[in-house]
Amino acid sequence: MLHLPSTALYSRVYIWIPIGIYLFERCLRTLCYAYNNIRPGRATLIPLPGGVTKIIVSTRQVKSWTPGSFVLLSLPRFGIGQSHPGTIASIPSSHEGKLVFYLRAHHGFTSRIQANASTVSLVEGTASPEPSYASKSTHIALIDGPYGGKQLDFASFTSVLLIAGSTGVTFTLPILLDIAFRAQKQNLPVQEVTFIWTVKTSGCTSWIEPELKNVSDELAKAGIAFSVKIFVTADEEFVESGGEGQDSLVQTANCQCSGECSCIGPVAESSPGIALTVEGKTSTEEIHTQEPIKQVLKEKSKDEPPAYSGRKSALMLRAGRPDLSSIISEEQNKGQELGEMGVAVCGPVGLTAETRRVVAGLEGKGRDIYLHAESFGW
Repeated sequence: MLHLPSTALYSRVYIWIPIGIYLFERCLRTLCYAYNNIRPGRATLIPLPGGVTKIIVSTRQVKSWTPGSFVLLSLPRFGIGQSHPGTIASIPSSHEGKLVFYLRAHHGFTSRIQANASTVSLVEGTASPEPSYASKSTHIALIDGPYGGKQLDFASFTSVLLIAGSTGVTFTLPILLDIAFRAQKQNLPVQEVTFIWTVKTSGCTSWIEPELKNVSDELAKAGIAFSVKIFVTADEEFVESGGEGQDSLVQTANCQCSGECSCIGPVAESSPGIALTVEGKTSTEEIHTQEPIKQVLKEKSKDEPPAYSGRKSALMLRAGRPDLSSIISEEQNKGQELGEMGVAVCGPVGLTAETRRVVAGLEGKGRDIYLHAESFGW
């Protein structure tokens, strides 16, 4: 600005305006951060299979957010001045209004959190249908946000397809919870919800078992069809339990991914398919989802994989990787007379890229598809 000629001094206004906007945004964000942390929240750390830590933050200040929102989470004990972006895996009407996060341990901040996570006990006799946890130690949690969550309302579509890879479930799970809880209070156009989740080991399914059980019950009451398909990509013990899954075992054992698996490919035809009831009140044999799924699988016969059917929902575990092309096209062709289908995907780059490619290839071949892709990255 100092070198502007006298005839061009008026152009300085175009420099001062963005500077003013930036300073205003900084002040506003600082005030929001101070308000959120007048009474800092308390975080409970729970270790989960797969090197993931479940963080439950109880705070009185953050009361409203939308599915898909994220915050910058800071735990001063594990790094002063450090914060980590985390998608909120709950909604205000679930988990007793607490913020839930799933963070995979890598290096630094997240590894220290994983190392200090402690097991907790389930509190019995609570009035809330959501599980409550008791822990000897909690940690101060500072929250900046929430931000994001600006995608279209998936409750406005006739059918919803949610696709996630590993910790990408933190984006699709709150969308699922939002549909389930709202369906009890109002009539939604949603007729069918399909939940696809890809994990490396079957033990990872324990992350959200209680949530899937509650969602299944709520959607069944509302008359909405609900199915869960979980694909296990790199669990040799799980694949071997099926008897005829050796081809699939070769594929998953060669996975070179670190952290979240980004491998995409069709499930081997010889891999075992196991359908388990989530809401099994009308089935001849009930499998309680509170029991570890892996333990249930071990108890089943290797020769004849069992199949149970529920009234409105079913949970399927399958060894291998999802064939997104056939899954999405099948969902698109289920009802040509129905309205637009909503697809949400979150996970590694390979998963989101493959979903984008498949949806683009199906354009104009059936029902219109709305796609929202949320990718890892910062």
